[in-house]
Amino acid sequence: MMAELVLEALIWAGLLVIVVLVVLIFKALSSKPALPSGDMALASSGSQSAPSGGDDGDKPQETPSGPPVEESEAQRLVRMEKELAEREAKMKAERVSELTERERILLRRRGEEQAAQGQRQEQTPEERDELTSERGRILELIKKAEERYANGELEEKNFKRIVSNYQQQIIEIDIQLKKRKGG
Repeated sequence: MMAELVLEALIWAGLLVIVVLVVLIFKALSSKPALPSGDMALASSGSQSAPSGGDDGDKPQETPSGPPVEESEAQRLVRMEKELAEREAKMKAERVSELTERERILLRRRGEEQAAQGQRQEQTPEERDELTSERGRILELIKKAEERYANGELEEKNFKRIVSNYQQQIIEIDIQLKKRKGG
């Protein structure tokens, strides 16, 4: 009989603990919707609950978790976006300065190369004469190929191939001559 009483007392104590937990959970849940209604209500309830030290520490943490947290979250996001924009602008500026420096170096090198080519071109008028004479010689070879084709000594396929090769050589010579004249 005594064991039954102890068991019944434990059951009632367990139920009491469950009821207390449910009440505390309900209070915690009902206090969160109270946050949007105004901070003044929370401030007054916080000052009333000052004797219970554990609850006073919890309520300031609950205040940020409601809509004010969303506002601070929005502010945090805005701040982070500003920081990212600043970082991006800084990285772009660094990249632009780096590319500007590279461009300056490349332009300087290109100027040096052109100056060196200009000196070489001025020093070699003989090369220009050689290219002109080579161009004339290739034109004569094309005329000879035309004559041989007209006489039937060359097939059309071979004639076209030979003339095409000679014309390509003339184009390359013309390019070299223009480079030297354009300096």
